[in-house]
Amino acid sequence: MKGKLLCIALLSCMSWSLNAFAIRSNGSEKEGQNGAAFVGYCEGTQDELEYYAPTPDQLADSISYAIALSPELLKENGNLIHAIRVALPEFPINKGKIWITNTLGKAPLLVQELQETIPGWNYISLDHPFDCENIDKKIFVGVTFWGTDRRFCLEDTDERNLNADWACLKGGWVHLFLGSYYGSNCAVGVQAMMSGGDYSKKTPQYDLAIEKVNLPAYASISEKVTCSVLVRNLGVQPVTDFKIECDLDGDKQELEISDIFLPAGDAYNYAYETTFSKEGEKEYTWKVVSMNGGVADEVANNNRESGSTDIYEKCFARTPLLERFTGQGSIYACICDYRVMLAAENFGRRIAQVSYYPFDASFSGATLGVDAHNIVANAFDVSEVLYVLLDRTNLFGESPYSPAFDPVNVISQEMIQDRLDTPAFVDIDLKESTFDEKTRKLSVKIDGVVAKEIPNLKINLFITQDSIIAPQSISGSDYCHNDVMRAALTKNVMGDELTVSADGTYHVEYTYVVPEMIGFTNTDLSHMNVVAFVSSYEDHIFNTMEVCNVRSVPLKDLPSSLASISEIQIPINVSCYVEGKRVYINGDYEYAEIYTPYGTLIATVSPNKNNIEFSEGGVYLVKVLAGNGQKTFKLLLK
Repeated sequence: MKGKLLCIALLSCMSWSLNAFAIRSNGSEKEGQNGAAFVGYCEGTQDELEYYAPTPDQLADSISYAIALSPELLKENGNLIHAIRVALPEFPINKGKIWITNTLGKAPLLVQELQETIPGWNYISLDHPFDCENIDKKIFVGVTFWGTDRRFCLEDTDERNLNADWACLKGGWVHLFLGSYYGSNCAVGVQAMMSGGDYSKKTPQYDLAIEKVNLPAYASISEKVTCSVLVRNLGVQPVTDFKIECDLDGDKQELEISDIFLPAGDAYNYAYETTFSKEGEKEYTWKVVSMNGGVADEVANNNRESGSTDIYEKCFARTPLLERFTGQGSIYACICDYRVMLAAENFGRRIAQVSYYPFDASFSGATLGVDAHNIVANAFDVSEVLYVLLDRTNLFGESPYSPAFDPVNVISQEMIQDRLDTPAFVDIDLKESTFDEKTRKLSVKIDGVVAKEIPNLKINLFITQDSIIAPQSISGSDYCHNDVMRAALTKNVMGDELTVSADGTYHVEYTYVVPEMIGFTNTDLSHMNVVAFVSSYEDHIFNTMEVCNVRSVPLKDLPSSLASISEIQIPINVSCYVEGKRVYINGDYEYAEIYTPYGTLIATVSPNKNNIEFSEGGVYLVKVLAGNGQKTFKLLLK
């Protein structure tokens, strides 16, 4: 134990998108009497829920978790609870409350509404400190919160946490177990912040903790990487001086923060930029120490954080692809779509989605299926609807209805985040694509880079549509269908061969006139999307079709034509070239203008600077002016 903190649940997570942790006792009955910990519901008719894990049929609109404090712990470690720390998930919460009670499910002894919260640990000072001096029975300190359009259930996998996270309760050890919320993942934890009594005299007044480390899971050589660490003051006294130490793969940095005022409970974020010159796994360790009084390393078990990041010669940000095999003939398809929506809702356009409607010809209300849907379904040997594909590497749905009802097989936020944290080695650029709404002509120009040798590459190009109101289920009820695949622009539905040049670049073009109706359903241009992705597989071996990367753009966001920057044919002695993500302009000129392919001016360069760096690759137009002459360069930044 340390500082003014009675630590009942210690979570050492780098990211709050990791698995949730359920706390269960692994000590003897005698040890358990010294203090128990639990995660689960605190509502309903249950009186004792220390080791209660709800089953999937016990869904609720709220979730609660807490710690249990015995009278012995309260008397020995302080007489006041002046604050509570709770770990909250990444998804938005509608409302929440912290509470203290002596009987679960009964009226609380103290309750306080959550105000502004953040994902991860929240330090909440009690409006009225809770006096523990005359408490003669076990009390529970916990939190309850309600999510946005979300129902909760805790699944206990009964597996020991591989990170070996522990919490010690008066000589009895409590193990942290892996678990996940139904439809979402989040870290959980509660800590009671106590003061007073003999306990506070034995420990330092100043206590700093590393709450969160932000470092990309991967990066390219020479790419600028931002590292940051969030430091929280867990002590009772304010901190004015502290030291941050960082060892990033042998590159050691030390920063002394002084002349600040960091009150109890407040946080300080420190960030800096760095680059890597070699490939490989780079390990890091952050450490923070208060210089007001300090905390001994052996007891400050949350003042350091270690991990690693992977560095590659060249890699790109990944956009995962979610593909659903659904239908109009079953109400269960709606449930499957809803489960996928819950998992995907927080990622926005960081992921792309496509829905297929095969096997519905026998349903009289079927209007969305096209031949391409059955071709894709047959390629993956999907014989029933209600299956989900993630980047064509994981197929969820061992039985027709399992994605709808089985929390083990349903797609989760953690699975999507794992793909986002996996580097891509193929880049896709749609910046030179256009769409003329008057003629309904779509011109798709795809430029890209392949950073390493990948066999059997295919380019795939689909048109999808959202917000289609069409019949659903045997009752004929209308339902809003999203991400519906309307047409494949590639000659082969499963993708055309992609030719990559010796320098690793590729370029393909497709044109398509969007009809006013596809099948039995109108096309609404305001709700249509272009989805382009590169996959890798051998012909007729469709279980190896991993999606290398995806780009999706709404049809309405494409310009009707690309920028046309005329060039006056008066020679000027200038040159322009690319090095990494920096554009260099050499020669005698007055100034240069840099445009996107759509004609948007994004930068002006003067001769005394002569170069500019871009954060993203892509196609850029550089117009250089000198006197009455000008020269335009078209450059591709990889």
